[in-house]
Amino acid sequence: MPKIFISYRRKSWPFTDRLVDELAKRLETDIFIDRTSIDQADFERAILKHLRASDAVLLVISEYTFEDRIHRDDDWVRREIREALTLQKPLILVCVEGRLPPSGLPDDIKDVARMQGINFYPEYFTPGVDKLADFIVKIGVAHLRSSSPPSPTPPSPADEKPISGRATLDEALDLLEHGDFNKAAFLFESLRASGYTSRYVKLDELLEHAQTGAAQADLRQRAQQD
Repeated sequence: MPKIFISYRRKSWPFTDRLVDELAKRLETDIFIDRTSIDQADFERAILKHLRASDAVLLVISEYTFEDRIHRDDDWVRREIREALTLQKPLILVCVEGRLPPSGLPDDIKDVARMQGINFYPEYFTPGVDKLADFIVKIGVAHLRSSSPPSPTPPSPADEKPISGRATLDEALDLLEHGDFNKAAFLFESLRASGYTSRYVKLDELLEHAQTGAAQADLRQRAQQD
């Protein structure tokens, strides 16, 4: 069975734990996460063994991921990123609130900024999991679970919004107008995936506009940091 290794900061555990549970419902894969999957007394050896045996690495990028400790050579997240890059593992970024790796990272992990990312927003968590699962399948790391009768799905948290046609479109258009290109693109992609169509706007054109704006905003941000 294919194996996915999860790299994350402890402070991101609530998000990461929920992510692992939801991915496990969608994918035929073994997901390794150190809070529940350590099978050896030697922590360091176990972590590295599981990472090296993995078919892909998911890096959860939250507000804590690239804090100051990332510049310490013995920082575990840095070591995991470095190992994944050295072994040329597929490294997928899970970008909470659209966060990306900053500039100025240590040379041994700076190439993480070139990896593909999937954006996540708390109020649209489920569509984010769907996008991530589809991407993992697309790159050949795992397969979707067979279409046996689904088990009852618990209701989404009260603070999670549905992708509900016109209301979501209006929110995406408002985000686009105010320059929040990443989140606008996320919503346009989710609408398209849900099969929503409109007589008044073309989702593909709006998505392309949002993606272009997001790329330009990222370039400006990196130029300012440099």
